Amino acid sequence: MPRRLKISRLFQVDEGQKLRRLSRLLAAHRLRLAVVIGSSALAGLFVLMLGQNLRHFVDKGLHGGPADLDQAVLWLALLTFAYGATTIGRSYFANFIGNRIGTEIRQEAFRRLINAPVPMLETDGAARRWSQVVLDAASVQAMIGAVLGMVRSALIVAGGLAAMFLTSLELSLIVLVIAPAVSALVLRFGRSIRGLSNEAQIGQARSEALALECLDGVKVIKSFVAEDVASRRYALLSEAASRLADRKDRRHALLNAVGVWLMFGGAVLLAWVAGQAVLHGMTEGTAATFLFYAVVVATFGSSLSDAYGQLQQGLGALERLEGDFGQWTAPAPRPSLPPAMQSRSSVSELRIENLHFSYASRPGAEILRGIDWHCAPGTTTAVVGRSGAGKSTLFQLLLRFYEPTAGRILLDGRDAALLDPAELRRMIGFVPQEPVLLEGSILENIQLGRPSASSDEVRAAAEAANAMEFIANLPRGLETDVGVRGTQLSVGQRQRISIARAILKDAPILLLDEATNALDAQSEHLIQTAVAKFAEGRTVLVIAHKLWTVKAADAILVLDHGRIVASGRHADLLQQGGLYADLAALQFGSS
Repeated sequence: MPRRLKISRLFQVDEGQKLRRLSRLLAAHRLRLAVVIGSSALAGLFVLMLGQNLRHFVDKGLHGGPADLDQAVLWLALLTFAYGATTIGRSYFANFIGNRIGTEIRQEAFRRLINAPVPMLETDGAARRWSQVVLDAASVQAMIGAVLGMVRSALIVAGGLAAMFLTSLELSLIVLVIAPAVSALVLRFGRSIRGLSNEAQIGQARSEALALECLDGVKVIKSFVAEDVASRRYALLSEAASRLADRKDRRHALLNAVGVWLMFGGAVLLAWVAGQAVLHGMTEGTAATFLFYAVVVATFGSSLSDAYGQLQQGLGALERLEGDFGQWTAPAPRPSLPPAMQSRSSVSELRIENLHFSYASRPGAEILRGIDWHCAPGTTTAVVGRSGAGKSTLFQLLLRFYEPTAGRILLDGRDAALLDPAELRRMIGFVPQEPVLLEGSILENIQLGRPSASSDEVRAAAEAANAMEFIANLPRGLETDVGVRGTQLSVGQRQRISIARAILKDAPILLLDEATNALDAQSEHLIQTAVAKFAEGRTVLVIAHKLWTVKAADAILVLDHGRIVASGRHADLLQQGGLYADLAALQFGSS
Protein backbone atom coordinates (compact mmCIF):
# COMPACT_ATOMS: atom_id res chain seq x y z
CA MET A 1 0.00 0.00 0.00
CA PRO A 2 2.76 2.60 0.77
CA ARG A 3 4.30 1.97 -2.66
CA ARG A 4 0.94 2.57 -4.36
CA LEU A 5 0.71 5.91 -2.58
CA LYS A 6 4.16 6.88 -3.85
CA ILE A 7 3.25 5.92 -7.40
CA SER A 8 -0.03 7.83 -7.15
CA ARG A 9 1.92 11.05 -6.56
CA LEU A 10 3.06 10.78 -10.15
CA PHE A 11 -0.45 11.78 -11.25
CA GLN A 12 -0.71 14.87 -9.02
CA VAL A 13 -0.01 17.92 -11.14
CA ASP A 14 0.78 20.14 -8.14
CA GLU A 15 3.67 18.05 -6.76
CA GLY A 16 6.51 20.00 -8.34
CA GLN A 17 8.77 19.41 -11.29
CA LYS A 18 8.98 16.13 -13.20
CA LEU A 19 12.51 15.42 -12.02
CA ARG A 20 11.34 15.67 -8.44
CA ARG A 21 8.61 13.14 -9.21
CA LEU A 22 11.20 10.90 -10.79
CA SER A 23 13.39 11.09 -7.69
CA ARG A 24 10.40 10.12 -5.52
CA LEU A 25 9.72 7.11 -7.71
CA LEU A 26 13.34 6.04 -7.36
CA ALA A 27 13.29 6.69 -3.62
CA ALA A 28 10.69 3.93 -3.25
CA HIS A 29 13.49 1.51 -4.22
CA ARG A 30 16.26 3.12 -2.21
CA LEU A 31 18.01 -0.13 -1.19
CA ARG A 32 18.29 -1.45 -4.75
CA LEU A 33 19.18 2.06 -5.89
CA ALA A 34 22.05 2.05 -3.37
CA VAL A 35 23.32 -1.17 -4.94
CA VAL A 36 23.18 0.42 -8.41
CA ILE A 37 25.00 3.56 -7.26
CA GLY A 38 27.55 1.55 -5.28
CA SER A 39 28.23 -0.71 -8.27
CA SER A 40 28.56 2.34 -10.50
CA ALA A 41 31.02 3.95 -8.10
CA LEU A 42 33.10 0.76 -7.98
CA ALA A 43 33.02 0.61 -11.79
CA GLY A 44 34.40 4.15 -11.92
CA LEU A 45 37.10 3.26 -9.40
CA PHE A 46 38.18 0.20 -11.37
CA VAL A 47 38.33 2.22 -14.60
CA LEU A 48 40.63 4.74 -12.92
CA MET A 49 42.80 1.92 -11.60
CA LEU A 50 42.93 0.40 -15.08
CA GLY A 51 44.37 3.66 -16.38
CA GLN A 52 47.08 3.74 -13.73
CA ASN A 53 47.96 0.09 -14.33
CA LEU A 54 48.13 0.81 -18.04
CA ARG A 55 50.89 3.32 -17.23
CA HIS A 56 52.68 0.61 -15.26
CA PHE A 57 52.23 -1.85 -18.14
CA VAL A 58 53.79 0.53 -20.68
CA ASP A 59 56.56 2.05 -18.56
CA LYS A 60 57.49 -1.02 -16.50
CA GLY A 61 56.06 -4.10 -18.18
CA LEU A 62 57.22 -3.33 -21.69
CA HIS A 63 60.58 -1.92 -20.64
CA GLY A 64 61.31 -4.27 -17.72
CA GLY A 65 61.73 -7.97 -17.33
CA PRO A 66 59.25 -10.85 -17.88
CA ALA A 67 58.16 -10.70 -14.21
CA ASP A 68 57.24 -7.03 -14.55
CA LEU A 69 55.25 -7.76 -17.69
CA ASP A 70 53.43 -10.70 -16.08
CA GLN A 71 52.57 -8.64 -13.01
CA ALA A 72 51.27 -5.73 -15.09
CA VAL A 73 49.12 -8.03 -17.26
CA LEU A 74 47.80 -9.84 -14.18
CA TRP A 75 46.67 -6.56 -12.62
CA LEU A 76 45.03 -5.47 -15.85
CA ALA A 77 43.20 -8.82 -16.05
CA LEU A 78 42.05 -8.66 -12.42
CA LEU A 79 40.79 -5.09 -12.78
CA THR A 80 39.02 -5.95 -16.03
CA PHE A 81 37.28 -8.88 -14.31
CA ALA A 82 36.37 -6.69 -11.31
CA TYR A 83 34.94 -4.00 -13.62
CA GLY A 84 32.85 -6.62 -15.43
CA ALA A 85 31.59 -8.03 -12.11
CA THR A 86 30.21 -4.63 -11.10
CA THR A 87 27.87 -4.73 -14.09
CA ILE A 88 26.02 -7.75 -12.67
CA GLY A 89 24.41 -6.04 -9.69
CA ARG A 90 24.07 -2.71 -11.49
CA SER A 91 22.40 -4.17 -14.57
CA TYR A 92 20.05 -6.51 -12.71
CA PHE A 93 18.84 -4.02 -10.12
CA ALA A 94 18.60 -1.16 -12.63
CA ASN A 95 16.36 -3.31 -14.83
CA PHE A 96 14.40 -4.50 -11.80
CA ILE A 97 13.71 -0.93 -10.66
CA GLY A 98 12.63 0.13 -14.15
CA ASN A 99 10.35 -2.88 -14.56
CA ARG A 100 8.83 -2.42 -11.09
CA ILE A 101 8.12 1.29 -11.62
CA GLY A 102 6.61 0.61 -15.06
CA THR A 103 4.39 -2.08 -13.53
CA GLU A 104 3.30 0.19 -10.67
CA ILE A 105 2.45 3.00 -13.08
CA ARG A 106 0.26 0.67 -15.13
CA GLN A 107 -1.42 -0.65 -12.00
CA GLU A 108 -2.14 2.85 -10.68
CA ALA A 109 -3.35 4.05 -14.09
CA PHE A 110 -5.65 1.05 -14.47
CA ARG A 111 -7.00 1.60 -10.96
CA ARG A 112 -7.87 5.17 -11.90
CA LEU A 113 -9.32 4.20 -15.27
CA ILE A 114 -11.53 1.47 -13.88
CA ASN A 115 -12.78 3.85 -11.17
CA ALA A 116 -13.36 6.77 -13.54
CA PRO A 117 -16.96 7.83 -14.26
CA VAL A 118 -18.57 6.09 -17.23
CA PRO A 119 -19.23 9.35 -19.18
CA MET A 120 -15.56 10.30 -18.93
CA LEU A 121 -14.45 6.87 -20.17
CA GLU A 122 -16.87 7.08 -23.10
CA THR A 123 -15.89 10.65 -23.99
CA ASP A 124 -12.12 10.19 -23.73
CA GLY A 125 -11.98 6.69 -25.23
CA ALA A 126 -10.84 4.18 -22.65
CA ALA A 127 -9.05 1.96 -25.19
CA ARG A 128 -7.03 4.87 -26.56
CA ARG A 129 -6.19 6.10 -23.07
CA TRP A 130 -5.03 2.66 -21.99
CA SER A 131 -2.92 2.23 -25.14
CA GLN A 132 -1.27 5.54 -24.34
CA VAL A 133 -0.64 4.44 -20.75
CA VAL A 134 1.08 1.24 -21.90
CA LEU A 135 3.35 3.18 -24.25
CA ASP A 136 4.11 5.89 -21.70
CA ALA A 137 4.83 3.34 -18.97
CA ALA A 138 7.28 1.63 -21.33
CA SER A 139 8.96 5.01 -21.99
CA VAL A 140 9.23 5.70 -18.27
CA GLN A 141 10.64 2.21 -17.73
CA ALA A 142 13.26 2.78 -20.44
CA MET A 143 14.01 6.19 -18.94
CA ILE A 144 14.69 4.63 -15.53
CA GLY A 145 17.25 2.32 -17.11
CA ALA A 146 18.78 5.26 -18.97
CA VAL A 147 18.93 7.44 -15.84
CA LEU A 148 20.59 4.71 -13.81
CA GLY A 149 22.99 4.16 -16.70
CA MET A 150 23.70 7.89 -16.63
CA VAL A 151 24.72 7.57 -12.98
CA ARG A 152 27.44 5.09 -13.91
CA SER A 153 28.50 7.08 -16.97
CA ALA A 154 28.55 10.35 -15.05
CA LEU A 155 30.69 8.86 -12.26
CA ILE A 156 33.12 7.37 -14.76
CA VAL A 157 33.28 10.58 -16.82
CA ALA A 158 33.83 12.66 -13.67
CA GLY A 159 36.56 10.32 -12.45
CA GLY A 160 38.11 10.15 -15.91
CA LEU A 161 38.21 13.94 -16.20
CA ALA A 162 39.80 14.26 -12.77
CA ALA A 163 42.38 11.63 -13.68
CA MET A 164 43.09 13.40 -16.96
CA PHE A 165 43.82 16.68 -15.20
CA LEU A 166 46.03 14.93 -12.68
CA THR A 167 47.87 13.15 -15.48
CA SER A 168 48.41 16.22 -17.71
CA LEU A 169 46.98 19.65 -17.09
CA GLU A 170 48.05 20.97 -20.48
CA LEU A 171 46.35 18.21 -22.46
CA SER A 172 43.23 18.41 -20.31
CA LEU A 173 42.66 22.05 -21.14
CA ILE A 174 41.73 20.95 -24.64
CA VAL A 175 38.76 19.08 -23.13
CA LEU A 176 37.46 22.36 -21.72
CA VAL A 177 37.12 23.63 -25.28
CA ILE A 178 35.25 20.56 -26.58
CA ALA A 179 32.89 19.83 -23.65
CA PRO A 180 30.76 23.05 -23.72
CA ALA A 181 30.05 22.64 -27.46
CA VAL A 182 28.97 19.03 -26.95
CA SER A 183 26.74 19.93 -23.98
CA ALA A 184 24.99 22.76 -25.84
CA LEU A 185 24.34 20.50 -28.81
CA VAL A 186 22.97 17.70 -26.63
CA LEU A 187 20.57 20.07 -24.83
CA ARG A 188 19.27 21.49 -28.10
CA PHE A 189 18.68 18.09 -29.68
CA GLY A 190 17.16 16.75 -26.46
CA ARG A 191 14.39 19.36 -26.44
CA SER A 192 13.47 18.64 -30.06
CA ILE A 193 13.50 14.88 -29.43
CA ARG A 194 11.11 15.31 -26.51
CA GLY A 195 8.54 17.12 -28.66
CA LEU A 196 8.75 14.60 -31.49
CA SER A 197 8.52 11.73 -29.01
CA ASN A 198 5.27 13.12 -27.61
CA GLU A 199 3.71 13.33 -31.06
CA ALA A 200 4.93 9.87 -32.08
CA GLN A 201 3.60 8.13 -28.98
CA ILE A 202 0.21 9.84 -29.19
CA GLY A 203 -0.05 8.71 -32.82
CA GLN A 204 0.94 5.16 -31.93
CA ALA A 205 -1.63 5.08 -29.12
CA ARG A 206 -4.37 6.06 -31.60
CA SER A 207 -3.42 3.27 -33.98
CA GLU A 208 -3.24 0.65 -31.22
CA ALA A 209 -6.60 1.76 -29.83
CA LEU A 210 -8.14 1.28 -33.28
CA ALA A 211 -6.60 -2.21 -33.43
CA LEU A 212 -8.10 -3.10 -30.04
CA GLU A 213 -11.53 -1.88 -31.13
CA CYS A 214 -11.37 -3.81 -34.41
CA LEU A 215 -10.27 -7.03 -32.74
CA ASP A 216 -12.95 -6.62 -30.10
CA GLY A 217 -15.58 -6.30 -32.83
CA VAL A 218 -13.98 -8.76 -35.23
CA LYS A 219 -17.23 -10.68 -35.81
CA VAL A 220 -19.03 -7.54 -36.95
CA ILE A 221 -16.13 -6.59 -39.22
CA LYS A 222 -16.09 -10.06 -40.77
CA SER A 223 -19.85 -10.08 -41.20
CA PHE A 224 -19.54 -6.96 -43.39
CA VAL A 225 -16.42 -8.34 -45.12
CA ALA A 226 -14.71 -5.16 -43.92
CA GLU A 227 -11.29 -6.64 -43.12
CA ASP A 228 -9.65 -4.57 -45.85
CA VAL A 229 -11.32 -1.37 -44.66
CA ALA A 230 -10.15 -1.97 -41.08
CA SER A 231 -6.66 -2.86 -42.31
CA ARG A 232 -6.44 0.33 -44.39
CA ARG A 233 -7.58 2.49 -41.48
CA TYR A 234 -5.03 0.88 -39.18
CA ALA A 235 -2.33 1.21 -41.85
CA LEU A 236 -3.02 4.95 -42.25
CA LEU A 237 -2.81 5.62 -38.52
CA SER A 238 0.20 3.38 -37.94
CA GLU A 239 2.05 4.86 -40.93
CA ALA A 240 1.45 8.38 -39.61
CA ALA A 241 2.79 7.33 -36.23
CA SER A 242 5.72 5.58 -37.88
CA ARG A 243 6.67 8.72 -39.81
CA LEU A 244 6.73 10.72 -36.58
CA ALA A 245 8.79 8.00 -34.92
CA ASP A 246 11.21 8.02 -37.88
CA ARG A 247 11.69 11.78 -37.52
CA LYS A 248 12.37 11.34 -33.83
CA ASP A 249 14.77 8.45 -34.46
CA ARG A 250 16.64 10.40 -37.13
CA ARG A 251 17.07 13.30 -34.75
CA HIS A 252 18.15 10.89 -32.02
CA ALA A 253 20.61 9.15 -34.34
CA LEU A 254 22.04 12.49 -35.46
CA LEU A 255 22.47 13.48 -31.83
CA ASN A 256 24.39 10.28 -31.16
CA ALA A 257 26.50 10.65 -34.30
CA VAL A 258 27.43 14.25 -33.61
CA GLY A 259 28.26 13.35 -30.04
CA VAL A 260 30.52 10.53 -31.23
CA TRP A 261 32.17 12.77 -33.81
CA LEU A 262 32.92 15.45 -31.30
CA MET A 263 34.00 13.09 -28.56
CA PHE A 264 36.22 10.86 -30.66
CA GLY A 265 37.35 13.70 -32.87
CA GLY A 266 38.57 15.35 -29.72
CA ALA A 267 40.23 12.10 -28.72
CA VAL A 268 42.08 11.99 -32.06
CA LEU A 269 43.18 15.55 -31.51
CA LEU A 270 44.35 14.62 -28.03
CA ALA A 271 46.27 11.66 -29.46
CA TRP A 272 48.15 14.00 -31.77
CA VAL A 273 48.87 16.43 -28.94
CA ALA A 274 49.93 13.53 -26.67
CA GLY A 275 52.25 12.25 -29.37
CA GLN A 276 53.83 15.68 -29.53
CA ALA A 277 54.18 15.64 -25.75
CA VAL A 278 56.02 12.28 -25.86
CA LEU A 279 58.42 13.72 -28.41
CA HIS A 280 59.11 16.50 -25.93
CA GLY A 281 59.78 14.34 -22.87
CA MET A 282 56.50 12.86 -21.57
CA THR A 283 56.76 9.14 -20.82
CA GLU A 284 54.92 6.75 -23.10
CA GLY A 285 53.03 5.32 -20.13
CA THR A 286 51.78 8.75 -19.09
CA ALA A 287 50.64 9.51 -22.65
CA ALA A 288 48.93 6.10 -22.93
CA THR A 289 47.20 6.63 -19.59
CA PHE A 290 45.96 10.04 -20.62
CA LEU A 291 44.66 8.73 -23.94
CA PHE A 292 42.98 5.85 -22.12
CA TYR A 293 41.14 8.30 -19.86
CA ALA A 294 40.26 10.44 -22.89
CA VAL A 295 38.73 7.44 -24.67
CA VAL A 296 36.85 6.48 -21.50
CA VAL A 297 35.48 10.02 -21.16
CA ALA A 298 34.53 10.08 -24.86
CA THR A 299 32.85 6.67 -24.74
CA PHE A 300 30.83 7.23 -21.60
CA GLY A 301 30.20 10.86 -22.52
CA SER A 302 28.61 9.62 -25.75
CA SER A 303 26.41 7.22 -23.76
CA LEU A 304 25.39 10.20 -21.63
CA SER A 305 24.08 11.98 -24.72
CA ASP A 306 22.14 8.87 -25.77
CA ALA A 307 20.70 8.49 -22.27
CA TYR A 308 19.76 12.15 -22.22
CA GLY A 309 17.61 11.61 -25.30
CA GLN A 310 15.83 8.74 -23.54
CA LEU A 311 15.47 10.91 -20.46
CA GLN A 312 13.70 13.57 -22.50
CA GLN A 313 11.42 10.94 -24.06
CA GLY A 314 10.55 9.55 -20.61
CA LEU A 315 9.92 13.00 -19.17
CA GLY A 316 7.52 13.62 -22.04
CA ALA A 317 5.70 10.43 -21.06
CA LEU A 318 5.50 11.64 -17.45
CA GLU A 319 4.07 14.92 -18.69
CA ARG A 320 1.34 13.11 -20.61
CA LEU A 321 0.54 10.93 -17.64
CA GLU A 322 0.12 14.06 -15.55
CA GLY A 323 -2.18 15.69 -18.08
CA ASP A 324 -4.27 12.62 -18.79
CA PHE A 325 -4.65 11.19 -15.32
CA GLY A 326 -4.25 14.20 -13.09
CA GLN A 327 -7.90 14.97 -13.84
CA TRP A 328 -8.86 11.38 -12.94
CA THR A 329 -8.16 11.60 -9.26
CA ALA A 330 -7.44 8.46 -7.29
CA PRO A 331 -10.52 6.85 -5.71
CA ALA A 332 -11.20 8.30 -2.27
CA PRO A 333 -11.92 6.00 0.69
CA ARG A 334 -15.55 5.00 0.41
CA PRO A 335 -17.91 5.64 3.30
CA SER A 336 -20.09 2.79 4.47
CA LEU A 337 -23.86 2.84 4.45
CA PRO A 338 -25.68 3.15 7.76
CA PRO A 339 -26.15 -0.28 9.37
CA ALA A 340 -29.89 -0.15 8.73
CA MET A 341 -29.28 0.12 4.97
CA GLN A 342 -26.81 -2.79 4.87
CA SER A 343 -29.50 -5.34 5.67
CA ARG A 344 -30.94 -6.97 2.57
CA SER A 345 -34.43 -7.29 4.01
CA SER A 346 -34.73 -3.62 4.96
CA VAL A 347 -33.44 -2.02 1.76
CA SER A 348 -35.79 -2.60 -1.12
CA GLU A 349 -38.05 0.41 -1.68
CA LEU A 350 -37.28 2.34 -4.84
CA ARG A 351 -38.89 5.62 -5.83
CA ILE A 352 -38.26 7.61 -9.02
CA GLU A 353 -39.34 11.26 -9.01
CA ASN A 354 -39.61 13.48 -12.13
CA LEU A 355 -36.53 11.92 -13.71
CA HIS A 356 -35.05 13.69 -16.74
CA PHE A 357 -31.86 12.82 -18.57
CA SER A 358 -29.86 14.04 -21.56
CA TYR A 359 -26.39 12.94 -22.61
CA ALA A 360 -23.75 15.66 -22.27
CA SER A 361 -22.91 15.33 -25.98
CA ARG A 362 -26.59 15.93 -26.89
CA PRO A 363 -28.02 18.28 -24.26
CA GLY A 364 -31.00 19.19 -26.41
CA ALA A 365 -32.20 15.60 -26.89
CA GLU A 366 -33.89 14.29 -23.74
CA ILE A 367 -33.75 10.52 -23.40
CA LEU A 368 -35.98 10.41 -20.30
CA ARG A 369 -38.74 12.96 -19.68
CA GLY A 370 -40.33 13.21 -16.29
CA ILE A 371 -40.32 9.55 -15.17
CA ASP A 372 -42.29 9.02 -11.94
CA TRP A 373 -42.68 5.59 -10.37
CA HIS A 374 -42.77 3.89 -6.99
CA CYS A 375 -41.48 0.32 -6.73
CA ALA A 376 -42.91 -1.10 -3.53
CA PRO A 377 -40.68 -3.49 -1.57
CA GLY A 378 -40.77 -7.03 -2.90
CA THR A 379 -42.57 -6.22 -6.16
CA THR A 380 -41.62 -6.86 -9.76
CA THR A 381 -41.89 -4.06 -12.31
CA ALA A 382 -41.42 -4.68 -16.02
CA VAL A 383 -40.28 -1.95 -18.41
CA VAL A 384 -41.27 -2.39 -22.04
CA GLY A 385 -41.33 -0.28 -25.17
CA ARG A 386 -39.82 0.18 -28.57
CA SER A 387 -36.04 0.31 -29.06
CA GLY A 388 -34.67 3.70 -28.08
CA ALA A 389 -37.51 4.44 -25.65
CA GLY A 390 -35.04 4.91 -22.76
CA LYS A 391 -35.33 1.55 -20.99
CA SER A 392 -31.62 0.76 -20.68
CA THR A 393 -30.86 4.41 -19.91
CA LEU A 394 -33.18 4.17 -16.91
CA PHE A 395 -31.15 1.23 -15.61
CA GLN A 396 -27.88 3.12 -16.11
CA LEU A 397 -29.25 5.97 -14.01
CA LEU A 398 -30.34 3.54 -11.29
CA LEU A 399 -26.77 2.21 -11.22
CA ARG A 400 -25.42 5.79 -11.27
CA PHE A 401 -23.36 5.28 -14.39
CA TYR A 402 -24.82 8.67 -15.25
CA GLU A 403 -26.38 11.42 -13.14
CA PRO A 404 -29.92 12.68 -13.88
CA THR A 405 -30.32 16.00 -15.60
CA ALA A 406 -33.22 16.67 -13.23
CA GLY A 407 -35.26 14.75 -10.72
CA ARG A 408 -33.99 12.14 -8.28
CA ILE A 409 -33.94 8.47 -7.35
CA LEU A 410 -34.76 7.54 -3.76
CA LEU A 411 -33.67 4.35 -2.06
CA ASP A 412 -35.65 3.75 1.13
CA GLY A 413 -36.23 7.50 1.23
CA ARG A 414 -32.56 8.43 0.75
CA ASP A 415 -31.45 10.35 -2.32
CA ALA A 416 -29.21 8.01 -4.37
CA ALA A 417 -27.11 11.02 -5.41
CA LEU A 418 -25.97 11.38 -1.78
CA LEU A 419 -24.92 7.74 -1.48
CA ASP A 420 -21.47 6.47 -2.40
CA PRO A 421 -21.86 4.89 -5.87
CA ALA A 422 -20.01 1.74 -4.86
CA GLU A 423 -22.24 1.16 -1.84
CA LEU A 424 -25.33 1.81 -3.96
CA ARG A 425 -24.19 -0.73 -6.54
CA ARG A 426 -23.52 -3.34 -3.87
CA MET A 427 -27.25 -3.25 -3.15
CA ILE A 428 -28.16 -3.95 -6.78
CA GLY A 429 -27.83 -7.19 -8.71
CA PHE A 430 -27.52 -6.49 -12.43
CA VAL A 431 -27.78 -8.86 -15.38
CA PRO A 432 -27.02 -6.98 -18.63
CA GLN A 433 -28.38 -7.84 -22.05
CA GLU A 434 -24.89 -8.68 -23.31
CA PRO A 435 -23.14 -10.98 -20.80
CA VAL A 436 -19.65 -9.82 -19.89
CA LEU A 437 -17.09 -12.34 -18.66
CA LEU A 438 -13.47 -11.73 -17.75
CA GLU A 439 -10.59 -13.99 -18.68
CA GLY A 440 -10.30 -16.65 -15.99
CA SER A 441 -12.31 -19.58 -14.69
CA ILE A 442 -16.08 -19.95 -14.44
CA LEU A 443 -15.65 -19.98 -10.66
CA GLU A 444 -13.81 -16.65 -10.68
CA ASN A 445 -16.39 -15.07 -12.96
CA ILE A 446 -19.32 -16.08 -10.76
CA GLN A 447 -17.39 -14.95 -7.67
CA LEU A 448 -17.40 -11.40 -9.04
CA GLY A 449 -20.87 -11.26 -7.50
CA ARG A 450 -19.38 -11.94 -4.06
CA PRO A 451 -15.59 -12.50 -3.96
CA SER A 452 -15.73 -14.07 -0.48
CA ALA A 453 -18.15 -16.81 -1.59
CA SER A 454 -17.06 -20.42 -1.21
CA SER A 455 -17.02 -22.90 -4.09
CA ASP A 456 -20.13 -24.56 -2.62
CA GLU A 457 -21.99 -21.24 -2.65
CA VAL A 458 -20.87 -20.65 -6.22
CA ARG A 459 -22.08 -24.10 -7.20
CA ALA A 460 -25.47 -23.44 -5.57
CA ALA A 461 -25.82 -20.16 -7.48
CA ALA A 462 -24.87 -21.90 -10.74
CA GLU A 463 -27.49 -24.58 -10.10
CA ALA A 464 -30.11 -21.93 -9.41
CA ALA A 465 -29.23 -20.31 -12.74
CA ASN A 466 -29.46 -23.65 -14.57
CA ALA A 467 -25.74 -23.41 -15.36
CA MET A 468 -24.42 -26.54 -13.60
CA GLU A 469 -26.01 -28.67 -16.31
CA PHE A 470 -23.38 -27.61 -18.84
CA ILE A 471 -20.63 -26.83 -16.30
CA ALA A 472 -20.67 -30.42 -15.03
CA ASN A 473 -19.97 -31.66 -18.56
CA LEU A 474 -16.87 -29.50 -18.97
CA PRO A 475 -13.49 -31.22 -18.37
CA ARG A 476 -12.56 -28.97 -15.44
CA GLY A 477 -16.02 -28.03 -14.24
CA LEU A 478 -16.07 -24.69 -12.39
CA GLU A 479 -12.30 -24.35 -12.99
CA THR A 480 -12.79 -24.27 -16.77
CA ASP A 481 -11.20 -21.20 -18.37
CA VAL A 482 -13.80 -19.10 -20.20
CA GLY A 483 -11.26 -17.51 -22.57
CA VAL A 484 -10.94 -13.85 -23.49
CA ARG A 485 -14.37 -12.21 -23.09
CA GLY A 486 -15.82 -15.70 -22.50
CA THR A 487 -15.32 -16.81 -26.10
CA GLN A 488 -14.93 -20.47 -25.08
CA LEU A 489 -18.62 -20.55 -24.10
CA SER A 490 -21.82 -19.98 -26.05
CA VAL A 491 -23.82 -16.79 -25.57
CA GLY A 492 -26.49 -18.69 -23.65
CA GLN A 493 -23.90 -20.26 -21.37
CA ARG A 494 -22.31 -16.88 -20.72
CA GLN A 495 -25.71 -15.43 -19.84
CA ARG A 496 -26.42 -18.18 -17.35
CA ILE A 497 -23.08 -17.48 -15.67
CA SER A 498 -24.02 -13.79 -15.58
CA ILE A 499 -27.33 -14.70 -13.89
CA ALA A 500 -25.52 -16.99 -11.42
CA ARG A 501 -23.28 -14.05 -10.55
CA ALA A 502 -26.32 -11.89 -9.72
CA ILE A 503 -27.87 -14.71 -7.69
CA LEU A 504 -24.65 -15.13 -5.71
CA LYS A 505 -24.55 -11.39 -4.97
CA ASP A 506 -27.86 -11.76 -3.11
CA ALA A 507 -28.68 -8.04 -3.46
CA PRO A 508 -32.04 -6.58 -2.35
CA ILE A 509 -32.68 -4.96 -5.75
CA LEU A 510 -32.42 -6.88 -9.01
CA LEU A 511 -32.16 -5.33 -12.48
CA LEU A 512 -32.65 -7.66 -15.43
CA ASP A 513 -31.94 -6.14 -18.84
CA GLU A 514 -33.46 -8.72 -21.19
CA ALA A 515 -31.55 -11.32 -19.22
CA THR A 516 -33.03 -14.31 -21.06
CA ASN A 517 -32.88 -12.87 -24.53
CA ALA A 518 -29.98 -15.07 -25.65
CA LEU A 519 -31.38 -18.36 -24.32
CA ASP A 520 -33.25 -21.12 -26.11
CA ALA A 521 -36.88 -21.74 -25.16
CA GLN A 522 -36.14 -24.56 -22.71
CA SER A 523 -33.34 -22.75 -20.91
CA GLU A 524 -35.38 -19.55 -20.91
CA HIS A 525 -38.25 -21.31 -19.16
CA LEU A 526 -35.91 -22.83 -16.57
CA ILE A 527 -34.20 -19.48 -16.00
CA GLN A 528 -37.52 -17.70 -15.65
CA THR A 529 -38.49 -20.20 -12.96
CA ALA A 530 -35.14 -19.75 -11.18
CA VAL A 531 -35.31 -15.96 -11.40
CA ALA A 532 -38.91 -15.94 -10.17
CA LYS A 533 -37.90 -17.96 -7.13
CA PHE A 534 -34.82 -15.84 -6.53
CA ALA A 535 -36.84 -12.62 -6.90
CA GLU A 536 -39.08 -13.44 -3.94
CA GLY A 537 -38.70 -10.73 -1.31
CA ARG A 538 -36.67 -8.49 -3.65
CA THR A 539 -37.52 -5.40 -5.61
CA VAL A 540 -37.11 -6.37 -9.25
CA LEU A 541 -37.06 -4.29 -12.44
CA VAL A 542 -37.10 -6.16 -15.73
CA ILE A 543 -36.53 -4.86 -19.24
CA ALA A 544 -38.20 -7.22 -21.69
CA HIS A 545 -38.97 -7.43 -25.37
CA LYS A 546 -40.67 -10.82 -25.04
CA LEU A 547 -43.88 -9.78 -23.35
CA TRP A 548 -44.85 -13.29 -22.31
CA THR A 549 -41.91 -13.28 -19.86
CA VAL A 550 -43.44 -10.39 -17.86
CA LYS A 551 -47.14 -11.28 -17.96
CA ALA A 552 -47.00 -12.07 -14.21
CA ALA A 553 -45.25 -8.82 -13.22
CA ASP A 554 -46.88 -6.75 -10.48
CA ALA A 555 -46.74 -3.73 -12.77
CA ILE A 556 -45.68 -3.02 -16.35
CA LEU A 557 -44.38 0.39 -17.44
CA VAL A 558 -44.74 1.23 -21.10
CA LEU A 559 -42.07 3.73 -22.25
CA ASP A 560 -42.25 5.69 -25.46
CA HIS A 561 -39.88 8.54 -26.36
CA GLY A 562 -38.67 8.75 -22.77
CA ARG A 563 -42.10 8.98 -21.13
CA ILE A 564 -44.35 6.53 -19.31
CA VAL A 565 -47.34 6.35 -21.62
CA ALA A 566 -49.13 3.54 -19.76
CA SER A 567 -48.78 1.38 -16.66
CA GLY A 568 -50.64 -1.50 -15.09
CA ARG A 569 -50.87 -5.28 -15.22
CA HIS A 570 -50.78 -7.27 -18.42
CA ALA A 571 -54.53 -7.85 -18.75
CA ASP A 572 -55.36 -4.23 -17.90
CA LEU A 573 -52.94 -2.90 -20.51
CA LEU A 574 -54.40 -5.17 -23.17
CA GLN A 575 -57.86 -3.77 -22.44
CA GLN A 576 -56.58 -0.18 -22.55
CA GLY A 577 -55.19 -0.65 -26.06
CA GLY A 578 -52.41 1.63 -27.22
CA LEU A 579 -48.73 0.80 -27.62
CA TYR A 580 -48.67 -2.21 -25.30
CA ALA A 581 -51.63 -3.82 -27.02
CA ASP A 582 -49.95 -3.23 -30.38
CA LEU A 583 -46.72 -4.85 -29.20
CA ALA A 584 -48.68 -7.75 -27.71
CA ALA A 585 -50.60 -8.26 -30.96
CA LEU A 586 -47.33 -8.48 -32.87
CA GLN A 587 -45.97 -11.13 -30.50
CA PHE A 588 -49.06 -13.12 -29.52
CA GLY A 589 -51.07 -12.72 -32.71
CA SER A 590 -54.37 -10.88 -33.23
CA SER A 591 -56.16 -13.31 -30.90
